[in-house]
Amino acid sequence: MSDKWRMFAAIDLTEEIRERIRMTQQLLENAGWKCRWVPEHRMHMTVRFYGDLNEETVRNLQEELRPRLAAQPAFELRVSRVGAFPGVNRPRTLWLGIDDYFEQLGKLRKAVDDASSAAGIEPEPGPYRPHLTVGRLSHDFKVDEEDAIDAFQEFGAYEPLFWVPDQVNLVRSQFGRGGVQYTVIEEFPLGEPAGTVSDGDDTIYAPPKLPTLLDFLDNTDPPEDEAERPVFAIEADEPEDAPDSSDDESDNESEGERSA
Repeated sequence: MSDKWRMFAAIDLTEEIRERIRMTQQLLENAGWKCRWVPEHRMHMTVRFYGDLNEETVRNLQEELRPRLAAQPAFELRVSRVGAFPGVNRPRTLWLGIDDYFEQLGKLRKAVDDASSAAGIEPEPGPYRPHLTVGRLSHDFKVDEEDAIDAFQEFGAYEPLFWVPDQVNLVRSQFGRGGVQYTVIEEFPLGEPAGTVSDGDDTIYAPPKLPTLLDFLDNTDPPEDEAERPVFAIEADEPEDAPDSSDDESDNESEGERSA
């Protein structure tokens, strides 16, 4: 029981959303963004990142997750925008934003957190920020606004993608010869939707309340006062060493520096 398993809970993506991520990566790369792009086999939406757990804790977590997630109805999300963490002056993680009109994702996260606490796992620090990671910029890369504006404008013309997740996966992350590999330990089906699907009616979704990266790139004359500049992260700027909103931190480390 001494082995540690690097674990996270995640929602899988549809092929249409994977294609949107690939398209966004290509647009940004063509615009000169130098990133470590998330490969297709690692595309997912993190619900809860755990880090290293012993095998007994993993089994306890599975037992606690089954009834709680079965009681959560499937629900609808929308992928509709692009942005970055941690803040406007030093973008590091590029993401696609998630809209949750019916506010079911927060309830799902609470069910996962309750199961985690019952399994003896400490609460995760910081707020939960649902997003789909596209890639991570190197710390020495500076955003070239003129080269990137066209790419984001083209992305902004795409129709939003509607998506109804129907299960949560408990996933183990392992580092090996081929890089980081994900293994689904268990799939937890959600219940039947309970009035939480709009049938793709885009009109019920209000525009994002906060500016996106496109807003920043279109701003040719930003305010002199840094406090008045637009922030396109979901939360205010964080310290440089703050985690990326519960995202699987195995993506944050150089694969050559990690051990299995």
